[in-house]
Amino acid sequence: MAENGSYEIDDNLCIEHPPIFLEFKMVLVGCIGTTIALISFIENILVFYTFVHSKVLQRRNLLYLTCLSLCDIFVGVSYIGIMSMQVYADYFRCFTLFELWHEYLRVVFTVSHITLSTASFLIMAAAIERYLQVCSSRISLLGYVCRHRTGIVVGAFLLGLLLRGTVFFEIQIYHVDECEGFASMGVELTALARNRYFDGIWRFWTRKITTVFLPFFVLAYCNAAIVYNLQKSERNRMVRRLILNVTLGPNAEPLRLKSRLKTATRMLIMVVTCYLCANIIDVFIAAWEHIDGESLMQFGEFYTLATDVASLLSVLAASLRLPIYVINDAVIRKEVANVICSLISRLKTYCPLTAILSQSKKKQVNFSTRAETPKAHLIDERITLTDREGRSGIGKLILARASIESNRRHYLTPSASFITTQQSKHTVEDDDNILVTYAND
Repeated sequence: MAENGSYEIDDNLCIEHPPIFLEFKMVLVGCIGTTIALISFIENILVFYTFVHSKVLQRRNLLYLTCLSLCDIFVGVSYIGIMSMQVYADYFRCFTLFELWHEYLRVVFTVSHITLSTASFLIMAAAIERYLQVCSSRISLLGYVCRHRTGIVVGAFLLGLLLRGTVFFEIQIYHVDECEGFASMGVELTALARNRYFDGIWRFWTRKITTVFLPFFVLAYCNAAIVYNLQKSERNRMVRRLILNVTLGPNAEPLRLKSRLKTATRMLIMVVTCYLCANIIDVFIAAWEHIDGESLMQFGEFYTLATDVASLLSVLAASLRLPIYVINDAVIRKEVANVICSLISRLKTYCPLTAILSQSKKKQVNFSTRAETPKAHLIDERITLTDREGRSGIGKLILARASIESNRRHYLTPSASFITTQQSKHTVEDDDNILVTYAND
């Protein structure tokens, strides 16, 4: 009986539990999510490179957006490493990829949580600064915030590292030596994460509140207040523009500053709105987990799909930031275009394939030019020869006629006039025949 019982336990232990909705996950995560993550990765590398190397953009206050693009780069890589690779391993039944995924999961999972929280704090800092600039009259507080942007960025990273760095100690990889294949390893919570006090005090009241609920509601309030203030100030915009044009002229500097402020504010509003839309599912799931976690576990399919969609929306929000920057800000659009053109020119210079193609095109153009040049010389030479021939034939004819006229003056008599006339006619005809023959030769 003991052996049968142990056999039953081992048999149940080695039962593989494949993920639900695997085909749907392959489409949603493996195809759509991976594509969006790759686009987000490329776009944010372009944004980070442009913001760092552009001398024009370095004079503007884009420190938050620069660091945000760096966080989005890690978010895109983490999504592919965590979500996509797991789906590929299960769908294609690749145990090597499945084993590799378990090897790096703890590190990549921790990095993704840290970067997501840091990105939330950076967006919140930018929104609060814009709120103070647009809606508040406390100039001293705004000046303090503007002077300490670097410290705020460092604080956002340290806060994200402190709050989310413990994720590394909350999950672990277990191995079952009695089993083989996909049932031989898996992921589970550690004893620390299952601790009631740690789970209640730290994971929810400390981490969930500060990294999920607080940024969401602070950004929602700041975004609504900024939009309301802009709508309120829009009523008098035309009047102020007319007054400034009349008093200060069309090149009024305050108007240009106001226009740039409005452009930056609109750009930030769109970024915050994308963040709110991407994290609303995460906020809903986090609240449900705390209020009634057991009922949520009864809807396993819904929970799985909700977490997959929430992760996809986070990557989608990161991929939409470059289009938002380009649409709203003409200076950023110009600098990004310059960087793209510079990269294309460098690719043509250093890529062997493009260099060979460009050299072949140049050779074809030079060969066609050289092939057309002798034809032009031949045509010019033919025209020159024809002119010379025409001139020599006409000259001979003129000389022949001149000699005939001189003979007629000195030797012509009335009786011989008919003979002389016939001779002159024959001479002219002979000279014409000579001219035609010379031209033909």
